[in-house]
Amino acid sequence: MTLREDLLDLVETLEEIPGPTGCDIRQNAVFVEKWSWDGGQAFLGNLTVTVLCELLPRPRTNQTVDGRELVVEPVIPKHPKGGLDWDVLNPSPAANEVVVYRVEGPNQGYYVLYNIESSRPFRYVLTLRVLDRDYPRPVG
Repeated sequence: MTLREDLLDLVETLEEIPGPTGCDIRQNAVFVEKWSWDGGQAFLGNLTVTVLCELLPRPRTNQTVDGRELVVEPVIPKHPKGGLDWDVLNPSPAANEVVVYRVEGPNQGYYVLYNIESSRPFRYVLTLRVLDRDYPRPVG
């Protein structure tokens, strides 16, 4: 393992402190979901929602001034003892699928990935955009 990979394990451990099992000061839970329709393309047929993962340790979430974007950080990159793989954060959906980020907590709602900043060695920074009101959502 490289020094960076060793340090990523330490960074991930430290990021768990503000989460729900520690101080519980990061109140938004962020989930990556795949919405699939059985009609051959997105929005046709019956919807099936699959939760791909929860972003753990729980990241900070900061809403932009206009309320349309949510900055999510830190998301720990994949390393030998944990972290999240790029393909989990930004999967390639099929024609009948849409990848959505669901947030539970004070900034609850449905978002889509707008940007991933990967220039920092110990974390990704995600920018999510809120779904428009006319975008179909699962019931319940």
